[in-house]
Formats: sequence, C-alpha cells, structure tokens
Amino acid sequence: MTPPGGPARAARIRAAAARRHLARIERQIEHRAERRTITAKAKARASRRHRAGWTPADERLFREHVDHLTFERRGEIEALS
Repeated sequence: MTPPGGPARAARIRAAAARRHLARIERQIEHRAERRTITAKAKARASRRHRAGWTPADERLFREHVDHLTFERRGEIEALS
C-alpha cells in the first residue's frame, strides 16, 4: 500500500524535514558562536559600563566562531544538503 500522494509527496516531506533540521543547526551554531564571543568579551574587558554594543572586532570574532563551528559540523551539514 502506498502513502497518499505517493513517493513524490514522501520525498517533499523528507526534503522539508532536512531543511528544518539544517535551519536548526544554523541557529545552534550562531547562538553558540554568540555565547563564545560574549565570554571572550567579558574576559578581555574588566568593566562593561559605558560601552557600546559590539565593536567591529567583536563581529570579526563572532564570524570566526561561526566559521569554526560550521567546520566542526560540516559532515552533518553536508548530509542534510
């Protein structure tokens, strides 16, 4: 017995699930990179009062963390792509 909609519908459902999982991984990577960057900022600066938000250096550090974490999870990302 075949599912309603046939194999094409099943393929679309699997593709949608893979996209959702990939989006979840990307969010996890960005949140973890942000936490790592904030931790590094706190260690580098004694006082955070009267400071602006993120500096360009902080943004570069964040992007480095994102790149590193993406590289670590490349196998999982490639499997879903």
